[in-house]
Amino acid sequence: MLELRRALAFEHRLTAAVVDGGVMDVGRAWFAHLPQPLSQAYQAGNAELFNAMMTGGFKSGEAERNFAFRAKPYGISSPYELFAQVAKFQLRDVTDQMQVNARLHELAYYDALTMPQLAGFFYAQALEERGHAMMMVQFLLDTGAEVTTPGVDAPSSRFATVAEPIALALDQEQRVSAQINALAATAREAGDYSSEQFMQWFIKEQVEEVATIGGLLRVAERAGENAAAIEEYLAREHPGGEGADPTAPQAAGSV
Repeated sequence: MLELRRALAFEHRLTAAVVDGGVMDVGRAWFAHLPQPLSQAYQAGNAELFNAMMTGGFKSGEAERNFAFRAKPYGISSPYELFAQVAKFQLRDVTDQMQVNARLHELAYYDALTMPQLAGFFYAQALEERGHAMMMVQFLLDTGAEVTTPGVDAPSSRFATVAEPIALALDQEQRVSAQINALAATAREAGDYSSEQFMQWFIKEQVEEVATIGGLLRVAERAGENAAAIEEYLAREHPGGEGADPTAPQAAGSV
């Protein structure tokens, strides 16, 4: 019996993780419950038949809503394409690299514009994202899982306006929030309460992140190209120096 024991998501390429004999394969949980005719249609590459059988198999509105909920973090509506995408992912590839890289590009952009408050803000964000990655690494180590570091695509480093990097950061945080909520739901459905508990801290963290970045974006949009107004807001509302959260999961390498 498949047991969902580890549920992590901090990047759009991962939304579910199932452990089977120590192999964390995201697609395994999805494919394990496919009836044979559906599995055969998928293996044959018959997307039209697979999609027709999937949509025809929704016996109730609740089943259809549940599938839509599971598919939402991937941004894919076609059942066949969704299963193809899910099949690629493994939990051990997660290290939060995408968010770290994105924050570094954003801080470099603002530093070049001589906006030290915004540059410092995103520098702190990059360090925070690295901390999140190390929390996940520690969780994998604690549960005896293999930890690997994947490559990631380079994020955008050219922006048309001062507000654009902030808008991109908000979009990413919102997607991460949806993924984390989906994973917590998956853990609960599987009766894996330890994984669900692990995700609770990140749920709380994402509420704070979305609120902070969203507020900054509204200020930046009102300010337009008035960089001084944005810098003053950050100096006043986010001076830095916040203490560590004592309820945070342990990070790998921490003393």
